[in-house]
Amino acid sequence: RGSESEVAMSSSHSLDGSTHGEPSRQQGSPDTSVENVAKNAIKMGFVEKEPEGSYFKGWQERFLVLTGWDHQGEAFLFYYTTEYDKVASGVMFVNDMDLGDKQDDPKVFTLQGSQRRFRFRCKTEEESRSWRIAISEAKLLGGHRCNAGFSTPAHVSDKHFKCCEKCRVSFSTTKAKHHCRCCGRLFCAACSGGAKLSLSPYSNAVRCCNGCGDKQRELISRDKAELERARDFVARDLLLLQDGGMFHDMERMDVSWKMFLETSLPGVPLSQRTLVLEDFLNHKVDLAPKTTANRIKAAAQKAVERAKNMRQQDVVNALTISGAKTNITEMTKGATRTGQQFLAAAKNLKDQVKGEHLTLICVADLIGISDCAGSPPLVKLYGEDRAQRAVAITYRFYDILGQLSEGGLLLVAETAASKKLWLTALQELTL
Repeated sequence: RGSESEVAMSSSHSLDGSTHGEPSRQQGSPDTSVENVAKNAIKMGFVEKEPEGSYFKGWQERFLVLTGWDHQGEAFLFYYTTEYDKVASGVMFVNDMDLGDKQDDPKVFTLQGSQRRFRFRCKTEEESRSWRIAISEAKLLGGHRCNAGFSTPAHVSDKHFKCCEKCRVSFSTTKAKHHCRCCGRLFCAACSGGAKLSLSPYSNAVRCCNGCGDKQRELISRDKAELERARDFVARDLLLLQDGGMFHDMERMDVSWKMFLETSLPGVPLSQRTLVLEDFLNHKVDLAPKTTANRIKAAAQKAVERAKNMRQQDVVNALTISGAKTNITEMTKGATRTGQQFLAAAKNLKDQVKGEHLTLICVADLIGISDCAGSPPLVKLYGEDRAQRAVAITYRFYDILGQLSEGGLLLVAETAASKKLWLTALQELTL
């Protein structure tokens, strides 16, 4: 596709990168200095490069820098005369090229593009193998991805593009070529004729190909919408979350909850903050006769009665295999029922434990916030009014065994109006 090429260089600079004077960075071109490019280096070092255009020259020492920008998905191989150069002698778009087959000389590796081939020779076979592995891994970045508001860190040279990257029309004096400042390739006027865009680090709006232009506008519009949503969240919802609000437990009338977003130190991202839920008993609510004490008493009485009612014949029958099986089955069922009753009672034993009862949920662990209004099961169990004000919170947590589990809370807001505000705030918090 012609994407492998030399970086734009001064007229005194030869085709293969040998210099008759230091190459100069042209107006509007990216900063390809070793100092800048090496910030994103995957691998760098000295190798020998096969001369291009003239086979009478010997192999020339070049300094290679393989870079990868994860946010753009693009990998480049820059080469320089020295490790101090301010401008690259050449650059290859790694994702547009293929590693050549194994060479006769194992110290040599080849990058083959649609129009050009580059051969490099290392001092050892191990070094050549290391470069091959690094380039193969860099190709896994996947190729160019538009980064909203930012240009590409490298451009292909005009000299080595003979046709448009998109429509393949040949360039000529009447068919001008234009760099896309987003992806670095060359296009004709028709394939890069959209409105210019402001891309960093350029001070003025620049030309992009139609594909990158559409994608940039989509990304910029998305970022703008997210910024507006963040501003609305801070102005409308954040204060509500930090001040906190009161809720009732859906299952227990005598339990209330206070929910608030924990304040944090400056610089802590919202996703790492903690949603605190504190539950406490409302002693003014009379749950008799279904009190915790009555439930435990009833479960204990049933267990005692079951023991008293054991007959002598039951003991004798237990000595036979069939009788033992029957008695063990009945005892297991009875023990299970009794255990379930005790567990149910223990679950509601909040009034016997002193101190705060806190549920701490990291914002990043919130799975979802649901509006339970109109839920038939909840309406049937708790009435339409409570169901209309109900909010369900699901979240991830680690249990006592260290296993990742999911939990849930079903809370009832004090009013329909407060439920609406909290539902919006909590849903925004999970986005």
